[in-house]
Amino acid sequence: MRLPISAFLDDYNQITCTISRSFNEGKAERFTLLNGDEATDLPIESFWEDGGRIIYRLSCPDLQIGRSYQVMGPNGYTVELVYRFIVKSERFNREFAYEGDDLGCRREGDETVFRLWAPTSSEVVMVLDGQYHKMVRKEKGVYAQSFRGDLSGRSYHYLVRVNGEVLQANDPYGRASLANSRESVVFFPRPLEPVEVRRREPVIYEVSVRDYSEAGTFAGFGENLEYLKQLGVSHVQLLPVNDFGSVNECHPELSYNWGYDPVNYQVLEGSYSSDTNRPERAAEDFAALVRKIHENGMKVNLDVVFNHVYSVQRSSFHRTVPYYWFRYHGERLADGTYCGNEVDSEMAMVRKYIIDTCRYYVSQFDVDGFRFDLMGFLDVETMKQLRESLNELKPGIMLYGEGWNMNTAVRSKEACMDNYQLFEGIGFFNDVFRDVLKGSTFDDRAPGYGSGDVAKADEMIEAMKGQRFGDKKRSINYAECHDNLTLFDKLKDCCPEDSEYQLRERQKLITTVVLLSQGISLLHGGQEFCMSKENRHNNYNTGDLINKMTEEKKQPYREVIDYVRDVIELKNRKRIGDNRNVSFINDDGVILYGVNDLLIIINPTQQNQLYTFAGKKKLLLDRKGKGEPVISASWTVEPLSVMVLEEIRDDQQDLG
Repeated sequence: MRLPISAFLDDYNQITCTISRSFNEGKAERFTLLNGDEATDLPIESFWEDGGRIIYRLSCPDLQIGRSYQVMGPNGYTVELVYRFIVKSERFNREFAYEGDDLGCRREGDETVFRLWAPTSSEVVMVLDGQYHKMVRKEKGVYAQSFRGDLSGRSYHYLVRVNGEVLQANDPYGRASLANSRESVVFFPRPLEPVEVRRREPVIYEVSVRDYSEAGTFAGFGENLEYLKQLGVSHVQLLPVNDFGSVNECHPELSYNWGYDPVNYQVLEGSYSSDTNRPERAAEDFAALVRKIHENGMKVNLDVVFNHVYSVQRSSFHRTVPYYWFRYHGERLADGTYCGNEVDSEMAMVRKYIIDTCRYYVSQFDVDGFRFDLMGFLDVETMKQLRESLNELKPGIMLYGEGWNMNTAVRSKEACMDNYQLFEGIGFFNDVFRDVLKGSTFDDRAPGYGSGDVAKADEMIEAMKGQRFGDKKRSINYAECHDNLTLFDKLKDCCPEDSEYQLRERQKLITTVVLLSQGISLLHGGQEFCMSKENRHNNYNTGDLINKMTEEKKQPYREVIDYVRDVIELKNRKRIGDNRNVSFINDDGVILYGVNDLLIIINPTQQNQLYTFAGKKKLLLDRKGKGEPVISASWTVEPLSVMVLEEIRDDQQDLG
């Protein structure tokens, strides 16, 4: 229930007091700050009407952050002074930014030490296995408590007294929890021994843990790696694997979600665990999966969602330091994400938390890269510091994200693709490449170069050069990802006259362009076998029946899978994706694409295309995949297909 009077500390010398017109007509001539036995007048600087209330701007002396104060208004009505937007001030961030790397639960010598950053709270009590322990306030608003011995497996939470309330919170830096985030659990994971993985042309394979195996768990995923190994991908990009809120971990069969609703960032998702009754098992299973992926010659990238959380009111961030962790438009939470909130990466401790969390996954689990969901909601400085910090742990770690220009309240420059020149070493999903190749993502019937609009050949050539973001390694080329229609469903809509055979050939052609263009290639899980999701645009919660990558769905498209494997093998063998010696010709909609001694001919038309060359060339790839070792000076490129030819030197001519 809203109180008739509210008082907020919005800066170091500024209090905002609101009075409802239903109380004393909203009028006040005097306000008083109460601090125990002390009473201090609060001069009124200004006031104005705002709907059914009057807002007063009051000046106040410097207050001791973390103490409990009250404000008395007309008729002696007294309310708690709420620490509000003071936490957004530069001075607050400067005075309370904590640089230590020991937040959360740590084992130090023969002690277990807990530390929580909660500078605006007046008291923090730790509840360990039901026992209450008052924590001690230290520097920078960090509360600490230590216990003798190793407390592994013990459950705990915090009771935080702040703004006149006592709020229960888990440990934001906790690394294990009881099922469904009921409490944090003491857990000291052993760092995963790094495995050296051979460097290859990057082909990222985006996939959900739940979709990939029948069990839908980390362990189940690890039992089915031979398929990805044979396909030849270099990086497995896992949809979110940290604790998320939309699936009941004790009954995962009752709901389905991709996990873009984070709760505990440093806790692994319990529904992917082989034993939800053991809080540490999720991390152990994840470590085993990463090790198996590495042993099978692939790397692991994690999809991370630092732009919003599942619920602000339930969030441990908000409960430990209200108003700090999220952006606001005026008095309301900013909601450019359409998820109810935006994480405020510009705040010093939010930036630190993002960096600390990524460092944890790299140092603990030997993760090889991160994909940032809605990266445009993060700020440039955060991404620059993150890049620098992670390079210290793993030079060359892969970082990339969705750089869309978002409707965000970022005060400094946002980490979107329009600002790519402001920071280096971080890639962007190339939506121009995507839409020119397959047609607009937001108009199901609109064709692209590979789906019938050959007039887009010049645009396709520009996109294939990979120069949109300056460095080819920053262009993430793709035609399909987890969002929106699958490529095959899109083709059914924009090519309604095509036969099933023609749709398959278009799928192969478009996927080949993704794989052989300059830049980094990304495939969505199932793209290699023409996966359909019943023409649904957003399948984040549509269930296993639609999303599961079953053998039954693969079987009719084995030929397409084999073809994609051949293209990836050629990409690796000839190092096509990052090359300075490239050339392009638009031959009436057919693209002739030269890479060193290779000629790649892309024919999206419905006619055969005949080419005769001065010298002979050897076939490396046609619509069937690996070409027979045929050498000729004349070649017919079939409709809706790609042909790759290799130049034959003069001393090899007699081989034909």
